[in-house]
Amino acid sequence: MEQRVRIFIDFWNFQLNWNPRSKIKCDWEKLPSVLLKKANDKIQKGGINTNLILEGIRCYVSYSPEKDAGLKRCWIKKMVRYPS
Repeated sequence: MEQRVRIFIDFWNFQLNWNPRSKIKCDWEKLPSVLLKKANDKIQKGGINTNLILEGIRCYVSYSPEKDAGLKRCWIKKMVRYPS
């Protein structure tokens, strides 16, 4: 059995919790597949016979044009993909 899932991330909440816990930068491109694998492992260990399929990911981020210009210019423009 397969179950489609979507992942929703609050950028600042995630990033501000990531920074003090890790010495490496978060690889945002790999993050969805890592989260999906961890979730699949947990439900399999819980005895649920299903496979999670990633349908999409949404990352919500706010920025200040005065303070976060680099965030918008680099990270957001690189990571945002619009449906064609």
